[in-house]
Amino acid sequence: MTMNLKNRIWLAALPLVVALGCGKDDKFVYYSEQQDNFISQKPMIREVLGASGVSVLWVIDNSGSMSEEQQRVIDNTQLFMREFTQNRIDWKMGLISTDESEAPYIGFGTNKFDWRTADPVTTFQSAVGRLGTGGSGTEKAYEPIIKAIRSDPTFLTSGQPLAIIVVSDEEEQSSLTTPAFFAELAKLTGPKDLYLYAVYEGSDLGCVGSSMKYAGSKYEQFVLGAKVGRAYSICSTDFGTPLAEIGKEIAQSVSRSKIFLTHRPKVDTIQIKYKGTVLPPGEKSQGGYWYYDYGLNAVVFYTLEFSTDLSDSVNLTYEKAGGLAPKK
Repeated sequence: MTMNLKNRIWLAALPLVVALGCGKDDKFVYYSEQQDNFISQKPMIREVLGASGVSVLWVIDNSGSMSEEQQRVIDNTQLFMREFTQNRIDWKMGLISTDESEAPYIGFGTNKFDWRTADPVTTFQSAVGRLGTGGSGTEKAYEPIIKAIRSDPTFLTSGQPLAIIVVSDEEEQSSLTTPAFFAELAKLTGPKDLYLYAVYEGSDLGCVGSSMKYAGSKYEQFVLGAKVGRAYSICSTDFGTPLAEIGKEIAQSVSRSKIFLTHRPKVDTIQIKYKGTVLPPGEKSQGGYWYYDYGLNAVVFYTLEFSTDLSDSVNLTYEKAGGLAPKK
């Protein structure tokens, strides 16, 4: 009786022993094979940059009272452009005036102005210098914006935000209301994040003796209609600070170059190499080049300044989380 029971137990266990011994039942038997667990990705710098970028449209008043303000823009262009050039953003820019009868000064049609431009600071300064102060005394921003984008839809890039910076010492005098402006803009841009800035004259912005107020103006409505919107005083003698802040905010909002991972990684196994050199992770202040964003499941770079060629590649390897992979 005892022997029969033992035999039955042994016979019941036999299929499991056979399965484990032969290793053919992949439904139940798994193997730890490191080559199956490791993932390798090799994106080009251009592809990493493709995750972010921005179109920036400047609207600068060129009426008779704007000589000093235009010069301040020229003097502080370097501060504005610093974040764009250092962070290698896929950017393009345009410049138009508040005179709707004028053609764009740069950035539209064949007169492109983008990350490929050899000397962007001097190029933009030269364009602002051509504005002059002979423009219409009826200063408009809304209608010239719509006109410029409608004339060249390629100024916008699908999936990338649009930033508009208006610099004027007068009220917005277009026939369009602000809601009508946004409605027309949406027809041209489709769903798009907007970063809108008004550098404007108003007594409540610190312009002593001004008869205008920012509160309740079209430009306040303009700024409030943005994902990110700010107003700055055009009367500030420290014009570099607001321009640097605007440039930094736009750049940092869109400039985080990323590599999206195909699997969830064991974070401590992530390694990135550029031309055979390991790029360390960690805080930027401590020499790190990147960090892992769990929510995005992406490696996010602080900067891509280690590369000077958009056709270069980086080598990314990591071990998949979970450890075991089914035998193939």
